[in-house]
Amino acid sequence: MTSSNEKLSASEEALLFGDTGKQAAVPRRRSTKYGNILPSSNVDMELEHSSNPLVNKLRTIRETVTSCPSMWSSLADVLGDDYRAVLDEHHCDEKIDLTFKGMEEQVLRSAALFKSLGVSKGTNVAILGENSALWLIADHGIQSVGGASAVRGADAPVDELRYIYKHSDSKNVVVLQGPKLMQKLMKDSNGDSSLGLRNDKYGDVETVVLMHRNKFSDEDIAKLGESAGVEVILFSNALKSTEPIRKNDLPVVGREDLSTIVYTSGTTGKPKVRIQLL
Repeated sequence: MTSSNEKLSASEEALLFGDTGKQAAVPRRRSTKYGNILPSSNVDMELEHSSNPLVNKLRTIRETVTSCPSMWSSLADVLGDDYRAVLDEHHCDEKIDLTFKGMEEQVLRSAALFKSLGVSKGTNVAILGENSALWLIADHGIQSVGGASAVRGADAPVDELRYIYKHSDSKNVVVLQGPKLMQKLMKDSNGDSSLGLRNDKYGDVETVVLMHRNKFSDEDIAKLGESAGVEVILFSNALKSTEPIRKNDLPVVGREDLSTIVYTSGTTGKPKVRIQLL
């Protein structure tokens, strides 16, 4: 993390982020296996204050944040446009380079989009795609409005993706890697619907949010949606045209709320679920 005015020293970065290496600049603060900070010991007390006020503010945010997406607002207030938050040069259609203020805005745009699609507190949304900056923006947009993401990589077998969509009771909106995955689902459809994504709670999927276009034109993507009988939204376009939701309109999300539903690979049977809180 760099700034035009200042760069954190190695010891300050270790204080803020921790260091698992044997040559750690300073000892890490003690925590449980779940990452919860334990009460300070005398040694920890010596580490609770840095000569750099910025480090102290960031460490306070780290230890007091109540949800994953809410950290962007707190960090934007402190770091603004002076520091880079996200850089993705290879995994999206275009390079994404965002400051903390820019990332906060993108997450709020994402939250507004998913709220308009009916996502609210207690709603699950399947994200079937690979790690990228847009994946993170979609995930935190969903969580911002109180939803939880049910996640799996795009290269998983089609039957496994369908099982996750069904088992997680995902809302009838799904986030997919791109049109190539849509084509794969359509080709191997099991007859439940054009994409074969459905569950007992919401029925067939109705809206597909594509994180990437895979070099498909807007016209090609629209035709694909017509063939599948679903509305298709290109996530990057939607972010540009959607106004950020007001922070006062977001629900209260805390550490006890469901954040993510993670599944095993399912190599020895049906994928098994693991619930994740903050």
